Amino acid sequence: AGLYLLTDAVQLDDVFAALLDVSDSGAVMLCAALIGLGAMAISAQILFHVWLPGAMEAPAPAAALLSAIFALGGVFVIWRLDPLLAEARMVQDVMVWVGLATAMVAGLAAAAQCDIKRTMGFVAASQLGLVFAVLGLGLGDGVHQKAHVQIPLFIGVQALLVLSVGAITRAMDDSRDMAGFGGLFAKLPIVAMAMILAAALATVFGFAQAGMGVLMPGPGNVVFASAYLLHPGAFWALCLGAGLGIFAVWRVVFLSFMGPSRAPDDVCDAISGCPRVMAAALMILGVLIVAFVVWQVGRLSGLSGLAGPDWLVWSPFACAAAGFVLALWFYVLQSGLPKALAGASGGAHGLLQDGFYLDRIYGAIIVKPCKALGGMMGGAVDGALDAPLTALSTRLSPQVDDILTRRYGVLLLCTACVVFFGLVAAITWSALSAGAA
Repeated sequence: AGLYLLTDAVQLDDVFAALLDVSDSGAVMLCAALIGLGAMAISAQILFHVWLPGAMEAPAPAAALLSAIFALGGVFVIWRLDPLLAEARMVQDVMVWVGLATAMVAGLAAAAQCDIKRTMGFVAASQLGLVFAVLGLGLGDGVHQKAHVQIPLFIGVQALLVLSVGAITRAMDDSRDMAGFGGLFAKLPIVAMAMILAAALATVFGFAQAGMGVLMPGPGNVVFASAYLLHPGAFWALCLGAGLGIFAVWRVVFLSFMGPSRAPDDVCDAISGCPRVMAAALMILGVLIVAFVVWQVGRLSGLSGLAGPDWLVWSPFACAAAGFVLALWFYVLQSGLPKALAGASGGAHGLLQDGFYLDRIYGAIIVKPCKALGGMMGGAVDGALDAPLTALSTRLSPQVDDILTRRYGVLLLCTACVVFFGLVAAITWSALSAGAA
């Protein structure tokens, strides 16, 4: 609404052109900040990110839609309105640090979760945080022109991860505690291969290619070099965020499929494999992702960026390797080490496992007061209106029922049908007329 008042236009190209003539830079900054705030909420950035792990409680198909498609809404808005944000550099700077804070907070929380669904929710939030940071760096038109390559890749990889998690929890009798998993590769080979494929693609084409800048095709040093030269602090935060994300993804893979089974004997014996429908969905999605990568591999190179030191070329791959090796060391080679570290960390492990207590804080300062206010108001309104409304409905119900069912029921039904089909016909005619014009 603010952009419309400033530019008197709604077409984006007209809005962007008119912004060049707007003299009130403060109003432009306010519009950009409000749009950025809304995008933060949709794409689960820090302080708003708590909805995404909670949304993973939904069944796997719904959770896949929420984390892979719906959560990209804010990212898409930021990408589409990049010319507006370019006029508000302060907002872009804030986006960088908000995204990096989200990546690190969600990545640390994901590395300590036992609930496999919440882990995937925090992983998705961490990835989206790095995307936000990359978009805030403002790396030029070449990145945004090729973003359509990595958006479908992000959607496919995230959906494959979440659907694989759904298959695992179904096989484990709806258990989501990864401490009771292990040894599932022999029982669920298709699910294991699908999840390993998704983790590998997330590592190579996400983290390693551009510091998990999912919208960033091209050589790995583009984002890192630009961050190093423009925001030196952001460079090290990108490294840490990328490594944490990789560690969290491979942690799920190793805890679920490697080593001996830690499930109760009755649950382990009851695992009969992945249902054909779920296996077919995973295989089809995996084949489509691989085909898309092979088809679009040429678009993943040739992006020019700021020139940095030679060692920056290898920094994304070093982050990827460090995250993978650390997860392998903790959960395969030295599987007792994480438990020992958790015991020695005092309350730090509990802080991470509880997502920095943000759910509890929001529950105390927002949810409980709202519930109490709602209950108080509801009780007062119910008490005042219950008796007269009950008396009125008792007196009028027989008359209304007689009118609707006996006298005018057929007439009302016919009228409703005429209105409904008339609206359908009018909408269809309008659409066809607009298409012809």
